[in-house]
Amino acid sequence: MKLPFISTHRLLIASLSSLAISLPAFAHKQDGHGIHHTEMADHEEIGEALAHNAPAEFANPPHFIFKSHNQKFVIGLGGFLKATASFDFGSPTDNPTDFLVSDIPVGQAKGNGAKMQFSAQSSALFANAIFNPGKNQVGAFIGFDFRGGNYVPVLQYGFVKYRGFQSGYDITLFADDAVAPPSIDAQGPNSYLGITTPGVRFTTSFGKQKQWSAGVGLEMPQAAYPADDAVAVVNQRIPDIPAFIRYSWNESSSWLRLAAILRNMTYRDLVKETNRTSTGWGLALSGNVGIISDKLSFIFQGAYGHGISSYFQDLNGAVEEDLFASTDHPGKMKAAPAWGGFAGFQYNFSSKCYASASYSHLRIYDNKTMAAADDYRYGQYILANFFYDINSYLTWGVEYIYGRKMNMNGANAHDNRLQTMLQFSF
Repeated sequence: MKLPFISTHRLLIASLSSLAISLPAFAHKQDGHGIHHTEMADHEEIGEALAHNAPAEFANPPHFIFKSHNQKFVIGLGGFLKATASFDFGSPTDNPTDFLVSDIPVGQAKGNGAKMQFSAQSSALFANAIFNPGKNQVGAFIGFDFRGGNYVPVLQYGFVKYRGFQSGYDITLFADDAVAPPSIDAQGPNSYLGITTPGVRFTTSFGKQKQWSAGVGLEMPQAAYPADDAVAVVNQRIPDIPAFIRYSWNESSSWLRLAAILRNMTYRDLVKETNRTSTGWGLALSGNVGIISDKLSFIFQGAYGHGISSYFQDLNGAVEEDLFASTDHPGKMKAAPAWGGFAGFQYNFSSKCYASASYSHLRIYDNKTMAAADDYRYGQYILANFFYDINSYLTWGVEYIYGRKMNMNGANAHDNRLQTMLQFSF
């Protein structure tokens, strides 16, 4: 019998509580960057194993870590409660957690030029489990936030790892998930490639100090394009193929990463009554470069390709611009050229407070295609913020965002957002 929604969540909480009681806890006190050195060495190794198993945004070991009696099964439970308040002026968007440039309304009705919003939807919970910590460890990670309608939990991550292989739901391998600038905005720069998708991948490290890493994967195909009298949307059947190579230095705190992706997008030619495939591709260069040790760092990402608009998080699920109908051949579609990039700086005033600023630009081209007049042409995103760690559990932040959207016909609009945050991590 299918359990009701509330009962299912009570069952989940009860299960986690039972697990926490049944597994003996070991020292869990930590600072903002990891487990204290006063703890046992094997605990530090377990913290590193958990960090290796987690996405970049949850790389710090959780505050609550439990292990089995034989010390071969370890689970970390954690998350954060993030309460935000924001004030938009210009052409306000209706999303209090994600500042989407593509959602900025063009032609806003008079009288709606400002909006106040409160939210705790970007709060998150996660469980990070590993068996047999070390070289042959098996890992599993699952994480949720509450950005669904009416605070419905939404799967953020869910994958299994073993010896470089990974299967499940994660940020695309095309993206460098470690270069996203810190922000109260749950999305971040409009040109960031940080979409989540199901897939399988293999990654490995090599070199004398493991300074090189590389990977390749197969990911769920997704193609967004408009249907008309000459073209119909059909099911996708060929996986996207991302790959990367990365070089790091300065104890992996600085790196450069080159990524590529190959896509084959299927559509129906109604003129010839046949299915056709349009090939898309993309390249991305990203990195984090320390300028002043422990003080100032520079982050960046630049991407260009044909038919890759779905991989830019501002456009994913919001626009249909991977392919445009050809003006030369009715019934055929062309992969739309697109590029996007951002660059920013982070300055650490101390171990407790830091500030960052970044600029992002994203553009789609309609060369010899039948793009609609109100299709997205380009967007700009400016971010500046300041964060202060009140203690190892509580963080306060303040942020300003500017966004500008331009359509193919020249119509445009902009939005400004001032927001603040109080986040309790556990």
